[in-house]
This record gives sequence, structure tokens and C-alpha cells, in this order.
Amino acid sequence: MLMLALAIILVGAGAFQTGLSESAVFLRNEFNHLADKAENSFGVLSVEGVALSERLAEQINRELGQTGLKSLQA
Repeated sequence: MLMLALAIILVGAGAFQTGLSESAVFLRNEFNHLADKAENSFGVLSVEGVALSERLAEQINRELGQTGLKSLQA
């Protein structure tokens, strides 16, 4: 009974609300941090994809040149 009364007093005083708002701020900051890391990772992946496509196009053109076929590029 005493524990119930203590819990009611703590809830009424807002003792748990402070913890919840701090948790919300912490989670929001963590989410933003993860979102920034994901954005950076996708940026790096995009740059690597473009570089890969350029190397692939060069290799295809080299193979076409060795077999006597014309490149698709102007």
C-alpha cells in the first residue's frame, strides 16, 4: 500500500515525465545521427557507382576496339 501511494505521488509530481522527455531528446538525437550516417553512406555509394560505370564503359569500349566493332560513344 505504501509503495502504491509513493508511486501515485511520483506520477502526480511528474517525476516520470522528466525522464520521458529526456529519453525523447536522446532518441531524436540518435535518430538524426543514424540518418546522417546513412546519408553519407549513400553519397559514397553513389560516387563509387559512377566510378564503376565509367571503368566498365572503358573496358567495354576497349573490348569492342579489339574485336573491330565500333564504340557506342561518339
